[in-house]
Amino acid sequence: MLPARDEHGPQLMYREQLDTTRRLARQVQDEKDRLERAYRQGHPEVDKETEDAELEKLKFISAQVAVAHKVVNMLFANDLFHTSQDFIRAPSPEELAMRNRYYLEVYHLLVTIEQSFRVVLCLDTLSFKRVFANFRSFMEE
Repeated sequence: MLPARDEHGPQLMYREQLDTTRRLARQVQDEKDRLERAYRQGHPEVDKETEDAELEKLKFISAQVAVAHKVVNMLFANDLFHTSQDFIRAPSPEELAMRNRYYLEVYHLLVTIEQSFRVVLCLDTLSFKRVFANFRSFMEE
């Protein structure tokens, strides 16, 4: 069990990481919105290969954002449950230890989501066409 002064440390780590992941999620959503606008409007100045790659990137980001959003909604539900329970009574030392393990696990999950957002924002758009081509050939085998 954590010392009394650290008993809420994992929950604070979770909340700080949630804020960091939220900022990255908004950047990824902005990129998704940009790609959707470009796809709807078309852009004749871009060659077909780049246009195809942007469409693949849009598909990837759309799936990534949807999955992350579902995961975060589940985390919010659990966090709200804990907050609601704490309103009625303080958690026992055993409950607090279990909760701390939970918050440490979801902290690491949020770090992974953040890292995946960072990668997708940094990758060259043409990489998405190659990745999807490799994925398709792998699935066909």
